[in-house]
Amino acid sequence: SPSIPSPFTPSPTSLVPTPVFDSEDLFRVVVGADASSGNPLRGPVLRHSLGTHVQKGKGEDKWIEGPNNSFFYASPSLSASENEIEVPFSAFAVFDGHGGRQAALLASKRMLPILASFLQKSRDSAKMAALTSLGDDAFPEALKTEQEADKRFWVAQDALIEKLPKALYASFLETDRECQSKHKTSGTTATVVVQVGWELVIASVGDSCAYLDTGAEVIQVSGNHRVDDNLPEQTRIKAAGGHIAQSDVDGIAAGPLRAWPGGLAMSRTLGDYEARSVVIPDPEIRQCTMPVTGGRLIIASDGLWDAQKPKQVLGTLKSKSAGESSHKATYLALNARGLVDDVTVLIVDFFPWGMEKEKTVPAVRGDVLKRDIQKVLIWYPNVNGVTEEVASGSSIYMNNGNSNNNGNPASTSKSAQGNNAATSPLLFRERLNERRMAVCATINEQRAKEAAAVAAAAEAERRAAIEAEERRLAEEAALRAEQEEREREERERERE
Repeated sequence: SPSIPSPFTPSPTSLVPTPVFDSEDLFRVVVGADASSGNPLRGPVLRHSLGTHVQKGKGEDKWIEGPNNSFFYASPSLSASENEIEVPFSAFAVFDGHGGRQAALLASKRMLPILASFLQKSRDSAKMAALTSLGDDAFPEALKTEQEADKRFWVAQDALIEKLPKALYASFLETDRECQSKHKTSGTTATVVVQVGWELVIASVGDSCAYLDTGAEVIQVSGNHRVDDNLPEQTRIKAAGGHIAQSDVDGIAAGPLRAWPGGLAMSRTLGDYEARSVVIPDPEIRQCTMPVTGGRLIIASDGLWDAQKPKQVLGTLKSKSAGESSHKATYLALNARGLVDDVTVLIVDFFPWGMEKEKTVPAVRGDVLKRDIQKVLIWYPNVNGVTEEVASGSSIYMNNGNSNNNGNPASTSKSAQGNNAATSPLLFRERLNERRMAVCATINEQRAKEAAAVAAAAEAERRAAIEAEERRLAEEAALRAEQEEREREERERERE
């Protein structure tokens, strides 16, 4: 477990106050637990795959594939016999190292255990009381009739989602401290996606971008902290005393814009001791609720994104399985540029209930009409869990994830426009409940179809039985008539 300063000592250039955690474990988290519930009301079914090509002598790309983890939540409303509620969650990440592989390797090994430790210590008494005391009032009418076990699970699931932004933020800072203390010359990007039910919480530094394909749109769900592409980050670097310039190659400015001191092409990373005065480890955190028709998540190092545009990549992969797609994507990069950089691609498919045996997600493949796919909204939660709706996914995609000093898109943030956009910390439950109602409606529709099919089969069986009985009676009548005819003929012969 990481050491827990109380409070944390924030980075000199941190964008937000660093969160404070309880010193004792309040919850239980198990990494690597087989927590698949198999319950369609509790989230989609996952299928994931990794593809990677390593440049000779480099090997600086690392990753996390963590589909099976459990958060154990003890609700005050539960009796002793009911004990804890187990909430499954998954974590996937890509780390693209530079200056050696050490920082990326450390982050890939330590990020998930550190996150688990902070999830165990994260508590906000007022919010937790609100989450657990509402009872049926926490749910819309359409969900109040669902089973009590499902409703208790949803409360626990919401509690985990509410904790994640704060815990992810702290995990990035703690991982950065470990990188700087052990590997002063190395650094890494980090894009971490945590899935809980239908919700994705994404934290990122650097340019290992993540996109979500819903079949209706391709949405950038992570930040992009390349200095070249991010004017707000350039402004922040200058305000911190740094400057922006290209590299000097024999007196000639060459290559992308970089942050100095340090000369990094990215404004946020983990590690990078020499550049820490202007390059910060604070992650940009986003949150979104997936449509119940499912989707495909792709996280990749810049070895892919420098070679191919996201929509082109995902368009090429629509009909392929996750396993085929991860390897095909790496070859797309190789065919475009050759092996000039490590290429790592993580594909995660989210299948709706009843479709998990399909090769690909039907909505992504194009088997669901776009008008029937729910719009994905991207949210920017702060580390205290208060969320702010800023834009639809397509707007963020167009803005390329550029951030202002609050970590929000400068052109779309309501707070940037002077509006009081802070929302209730329970507002995300409304979005989750919308998805749950949609899932329930889908399940009820499926159950109605199954019931109709069972009834139709029973009716067909009944009719078949009646027809069989009628045939049997007809055959018996024919046999009797035949027997009677033989007997009549026999009597006539006897009279003759």
